[in-house]
Order: sequence, then C-alpha cells, then structure tokens
Amino acid sequence: HITEGNTLKVTLLEGTVSKVEYRYGDLEALVVERVEDTGGFEARTINIPYSVVSNLASGTIVNTLYGSAINAGVDPQIIVSLSDVFAWDIDFATDIREGDSFRILYETIVAEGRSVGASKILAAEIVNDGKKFTAVYYEGKGIKNGYFDPEGRSVSRQLLKSPIRYRRISSYFTNRRYHPILKKYRPHHGVDYAAPKGTPVEAAGGGRVVYAGWKSGYGNVVTIRHNGTYTTTYGHLSRLARNIRKGKRVEQAQVVGYVGSTGLSTGPHLHYEVKVNGRLVNPLSIKPRPSRSLNGEDLERFKDVRDGVLARLYGSENTQVAEEGEHRLTIN
Repeated sequence: HITEGNTLKVTLLEGTVSKVEYRYGDLEALVVERVEDTGGFEARTINIPYSVVSNLASGTIVNTLYGSAINAGVDPQIIVSLSDVFAWDIDFATDIREGDSFRILYETIVAEGRSVGASKILAAEIVNDGKKFTAVYYEGKGIKNGYFDPEGRSVSRQLLKSPIRYRRISSYFTNRRYHPILKKYRPHHGVDYAAPKGTPVEAAGGGRVVYAGWKSGYGNVVTIRHNGTYTTTYGHLSRLARNIRKGKRVEQAQVVGYVGSTGLSTGPHLHYEVKVNGRLVNPLSIKPRPSRSLNGEDLERFKDVRDGVLARLYGSENTQVAEEGEHRLTIN
C-alpha cells in the first residue's frame, strides 16, 4: 500500500528507530512508536486536523464555463460538480453562451495551511441565456440529500438534459434530413452528438435495459425503459459498457456504452432518441418533472437553510470551520 508521493517519516533516537509515521492520505496517517518499557512497538492511526472553508466565486462566461471558473479561482472538482448539479437543466457543451454568469458558494478542506481538496457546493446560480437556475444543498431527515430550487423542488429530473458530455450537436430532430449514406431525405427522429470515439455515454435516467446489441442501421445500440412514460435509445456505439444487457437495471448517469460509428454512420457520434408514451419526440424539447419536492417539516427546515446560504451566495463573506475529532469551532 506504499504509493508514490506519500510521506514516510522515521525518527531515530541514538541510532535506533523510535517512531515511524506514514502519511497515506491528506487527512490520515499511521504512527508506529516504540514502547520504552517493553521495547516493542505500538501502532495507531491519527487524523490530521483540518478546516472547512467556505468559498464564494462568481464570474461572467467568456468562452467556456470551465475556463471562466478556473480564472475565477474555482477548484476544478467543484466545476465538474457544478455541471452535475445542473445537468437536468443545462447542457454545458451546447447551451452555454458568452455573457452567461455563475455564482458558487462551496467548501474546501484545508490541512496544515494548504488546500487538500474540495468538499461540496452549498448553493449555486447560473444565468443561461437570460434564464436563472438556482440550487441549494439540503440534508433532510429521512430523505436523500440533494439539491433543490428555492421553492423546495428537486433540481434532479427523470431524464438528464444530455446523455453525453463534451460534444456538439451535429444533427437535430427533423422530419426531413438528407442522409449522407443513403443519399435521400428521410426523418431523423433523434439528436446526433458528435464526439470522439470512446467518449462515455450515460443513461439519461434510471431504468431497465430492454435492448442491447446490434440493430441494423443503429449499429451497436442500447434502449432503456425508464418508466411507463419514457424510453431512450443510444445508437452507433463503438461498444457496450460491461454488464449492459437486456433486463439489466441501470442508474441515472451510469455509463452504458461508448461513442462509435457503427451501423449507417459517417463518423463517430451518438444518435439519441426519446419516446414519450411510445411516440418519438424531440429530446431537446423535453421538460420532465422534478423527481421530488419537499413538504411539511422538511420544507420549513429547508427554507431556513435556503435563506442562510443564499444570503451568503449573494454576499461577500467567507467563513471557516475548524474540525478535529468531535470538536468543532466556528471562526468569525
């Protein structure tokens, strides 16, 4: 378990090893120390004291969200988490426009004077094409932790806005598209996402695989039934993900295959289709309902959390919490 980059510290007393400390993580260490009475050694693990620091960052998008957020000093891990929070409302590869803006209140962990990683987003706002999206993190009693809009509705939906990341739309849903291989006009009841071969393709929602394999012009294809309303299909895959087969249960955002150019295809891309109640619809037009909404006591608690974090999101103060074991101190 000794790995490159970790620190091993040996203490000698009169030429004899008295203590060995091995830092196997940013916040954990193993200490082996000589016991003077017996001459033997005792081992114990220790936790490195750390602080949780709240950070506030905001900016205007010039080219990409990632580049603009990096310029604003945001931890890369938080930028990825931000795209996950709003994955049901915003396609960060195709929807983001120059002039859009973001605000993020997030936590990082600091140990021994240096940042050792990001923790979580507490609240965030993105203004995309003039429309504001806001999310607040909430841990409730008896409910799964997650992000909710200011009204207490979950930001998660039954289907993701897009099943693939870091790509561009190469062909839209239409009843009349010229097919480059068949050399004729025919309906194109899906959306094509151009992306490099091997790019992971995610299930837009949780459900059960109803087809997985080769299907004429689709090439390698996976079809998932999510519930009695939605069914999604992912075509032209280079290969299916491991264990993806008919009857298999998959979770939302689980990788089900990889971009390819199998079947009737002129280059690597994902062909994505959505059926609503058995009828093919434009995937970009779908607006699924929130997966859940808070009510009763949880809603009242959420409102208190919301008011506090949004005041900080739109303010300018950073706070710091020092933690060691069970002791917690708020530093003003």
